[in-house]
Amino acid sequence: MVLAGCSSSTQVTNNSGVLLNRVRVNTVEFSKNLDYCSDGCSTGFTGVPAGTNVISLNVAAGSEWMALGELGPFEKNSHYSVTITKSGVKFCAELWKRLQTTTTFNDDTTKIFVGKSCQP
Repeated sequence: MVLAGCSSSTQVTNNSGVLLNRVRVNTVEFSKNLDYCSDGCSTGFTGVPAGTNVISLNVAAGSEWMALGELGPFEKNSHYSVTITKSGVKFCAELWKRLQTTTTFNDDTTKIFVGKSCQP
């Protein structure tokens, strides 16, 4: 359980060009809106632990989880997007700090790039 004040508000955005089943940030799973659109679809914001979090991806139901590495720091009381991209055959996860949460991720001109991690 994530306690109020100890988490960051995070969404997952699918910009991979591929429909996705689920994405895991630490132990928190995100799935809503990832499987019908592959360019700019986002889940709602959910609390994830502050600090560094392991990112994993599940492309299709029944498939293996893929480790994309660690991202962070996720700061308390901040808003983030873990954005899934794909280059060639490799998936990557990018961490963006969201300053404007009333727009879609792709339309947010105030977002700040924090870091990136890709499949080994």
